[in-house]
Amino acid sequence: EQVTIVDEAFPVDMIKMYGWKIKWHWINEWWQGYKIGADMYKKIEPLPRIGSKMSNPSFCLPPYVGTIYSIGGGESVSLMDRIRPYKYLYNVYMARTELASARNKGVIAELDLAEIPDGWDEELVMMFAEANGYMIKDSFSEGKKGIAQGKLTGSLKQRGNDVLNLNSSDVIRANLELARYVKIELGEIAGISPQREGQIDNRETYGGVERSVTQSSHITEEWFMLHDQTKIRSMELMIETAKYAWRNATGENKKKLQYNDDGLITHIFTVDGREFAESEYGYYISNGQNDTMLIQSIQNLAQAGLQNDKLTFSDLFSIYRDTSVSSVIRKIEHGEEKREQQINDARKEDIEQRREAADAMMEIEMMRMEQDFRIANGKIEADIYIAELDIQARMAELEAKIPEDNDNSGQMRHEIEKLKMQIDQKKKEMTEKSKQFYDKLKLEKDKLNRQIQSSEKIARMSRNRQNIKK
Repeated sequence: EQVTIVDEAFPVDMIKMYGWKIKWHWINEWWQGYKIGADMYKKIEPLPRIGSKMSNPSFCLPPYVGTIYSIGGGESVSLMDRIRPYKYLYNVYMARTELASARNKGVIAELDLAEIPDGWDEELVMMFAEANGYMIKDSFSEGKKGIAQGKLTGSLKQRGNDVLNLNSSDVIRANLELARYVKIELGEIAGISPQREGQIDNRETYGGVERSVTQSSHITEEWFMLHDQTKIRSMELMIETAKYAWRNATGENKKKLQYNDDGLITHIFTVDGREFAESEYGYYISNGQNDTMLIQSIQNLAQAGLQNDKLTFSDLFSIYRDTSVSSVIRKIEHGEEKREQQINDARKEDIEQRREAADAMMEIEMMRMEQDFRIANGKIEADIYIAELDIQARMAELEAKIPEDNDNSGQMRHEIEKLKMQIDQKKKEMTEKSKQFYDKLKLEKDKLNRQIQSSEKIARMSRNRQNIKK
């Protein structure tokens, strides 16, 4: 069965002629236009199809990426929409605090010029008062002149020390307290606790701080997740747009690109536009806080890896100098592979040495067994030879006595035959014993040969596994 995609102008007669089946679907596409005024629309046209999938030709991406923070179709409310009123109120209180600070002049003393001693000026009087802590004045200096002589005498006791109180610290303190209250409420609305900002009191416990930070992370996780999803869709649209723009960049027109890695080293690479456009990619957004925690955990575990001979000092220094999670993971994997290769090589060398030692021991054992067989066989042959000589001597002695004693000649011949039978039986026993010893030696040799073949098979399998892994 073959399936293909046709347009709406495909001739229906061919379908009936060849007995084909067709199923009509509308393939989605995005259109764009401009609205002028209330009901005027201009330049309405379809947009290029970006992001189509081979498994679903109706799928395509919109040219705009955004996220509406709305629940149930209600009015969209973002985190900034929630924070904005508190931010405005905080700015109001801080502006009032700034104005009150500008007006705060403290307590200002009044200086009556009529009380300045003769020959002094205002600056000298204030400098003397500030330096010594008391002020010198002459209440009669003006009362000694002209028609005013003696007229100030009656009013001396009625006048006090007047001051101007321009201290607005209470207003400043009240505005700062209100601004602090608004700031705390803003943090509650946003879900960011003081502990998460690093404001930890000396009376707080470690567990309490951890729970506060964790709870704050749970509250703000929704906002970060929505933002990450928006970033992922933006990256997806950017990749799909690049695939559409570079779809013809193939052959001699391949695209040349460059990028900077984590070590700020520039790399140049070539992209085949057709192959790039026909591929589908997955997208992943890493979290900065989680990456930092992961890097710290990796750095701590790297020391354990160094102690357990999983990493080397150079790997450890390289991991501590790196700030990229993917790069650190690659370095650890490379260090593990390198260390595993060294362990396998050492294990392989040890196996080879043991096999060679075992082969040498087996050869020595076989030589010892052959030597024992030769010694035992020579002993058996010597016993048979000695027995034959003994029996032959007795037979000769009996044969020599037969002519002298004719009466007992039959019995002597019978003893001679018996001795011959004993010789044959002895030879048979010795031959059987030699055969049994030889069979035992053969079994031992076969056992040693099987052990040698087994060790060679294990070594060969180990080499094959190493080659397959490479």
